[in-house]
Amino acid sequence: MVSIKRTIDSGLLEVFVHIVHHGGVSAAAVKTGNTKSAISKQLAALETHLQVRLFERNGRRMMLTQEGKSLFARAESILADFGQLVEDVQNQKTLVRGTVRLAASPEFGALLSEHFIPQVLARYPELKISMSLEYAFDDLHDPAIDLALRLGTVRDERLVVRHLGDLQRVLVCSKSYLKSHAIGAVDDLATAEVVLFLRDGPEPSWTLQSTANAAETCEVRLRGRFAVQGVGALARAAIGNLGVVQIPAFVAAPHIADGSLVRVLPHWDPIPLPVQLAYRAGVSRVSRVRAVIESATTIIPELLDRL
Repeated sequence: MVSIKRTIDSGLLEVFVHIVHHGGVSAAAVKTGNTKSAISKQLAALETHLQVRLFERNGRRMMLTQEGKSLFARAESILADFGQLVEDVQNQKTLVRGTVRLAASPEFGALLSEHFIPQVLARYPELKISMSLEYAFDDLHDPAIDLALRLGTVRDERLVVRHLGDLQRVLVCSKSYLKSHAIGAVDDLATAEVVLFLRDGPEPSWTLQSTANAAETCEVRLRGRFAVQGVGALARAAIGNLGVVQIPAFVAAPHIADGSLVRVLPHWDPIPLPVQLAYRAGVSRVSRVRAVIESATTIIPELLDRL
């Protein structure tokens, strides 16, 4: 078996990233102030070290191979972290600057964009934040993501997980649907039309708890002919008379206020969703990431209490 060294010269990674960003060796040479032959030699050295081809060459065109794409996805993050580390050491102090990459679900991310991100950016003028909005859980072991705000249980024991609070949910439907389908007790949900979140599984059910006594819970088996992966779409489906939906209270609130949706079984609510801040061990040592973590643990719990 061929042995591959586990270390990579950061200078070679920088050359590789420049080639990708500027579309070729010649442009990278101009940008970095090097000769074309010097850039080519450094690229060749990196490929030799990794024992893979990073580009397919077709005349003057250079296209990333699959291995090149995989390396590029991580190289930018690694170089950014390395650059921040060097700067911190040289300055002998911790500076909150650079980009922190967050991940969140679309609707919760929109809430953070209004009530959390502005406060963090105002507190740290040299900080930048980028946030991807997906329902799928991002791989937090990939350096491309620093932190994730996740709704529900985080099952990866390798991650650091901090519980920030709970997100309240409600059952709602349109007025016209409620007029034509009497829902006066929990058991009535079993025969009502419900709109499901796409990940609810082949035998969906909702677990409800009494608003008078949180220890009193019940599980209801459901039937529904429409499922969608989108909380906003669930609300619109309910407005369109497709049935009862389970959505976060903050998403339902404006529709309840304008009368397009009404509460169903107001004495019973879905079990609240835990809001978790998750990140890989060690990432909090980076000053900019630590700043966002500390902000999240103070601002988001207060935000959840107000919803």
